[in-house]
Amino acid sequence: MTGMEALFAPPPGHWGLRGDPLLWDALRRLFDGMALPDDPDRLNRALDTGFAELTGTALADAPDSLPVSWAKGTQGGLSNGLVSPPFWREIGFPLIRDRWAALR
Repeated sequence: MTGMEALFAPPPGHWGLRGDPLLWDALRRLFDGMALPDDPDRLNRALDTGFAELTGTALADAPDSLPVSWAKGTQGGLSNGLVSPPFWREIGFPLIRDRWAALR
């Protein structure tokens, strides 16, 4: 793996809400085969665009919990079908950015 999908392995050790691992996998599939961006601005635009495309909401405008109909897992529970924008802002995307920097 030398493209964007390399930034998604391994997944984080913990998640915000139950939909977050499903969004992680969806982002990995979305970026599968895409070359690594050559600068951090392009990486940030790709991540922001991917988040918005998959959730229907820009990360900057997202509330603390965001319902995503396709992100319902089999576990049920109160956070089933919800993703945590704070997780993506504070943990998920920073982890991906750190991995990108390490590969550059």
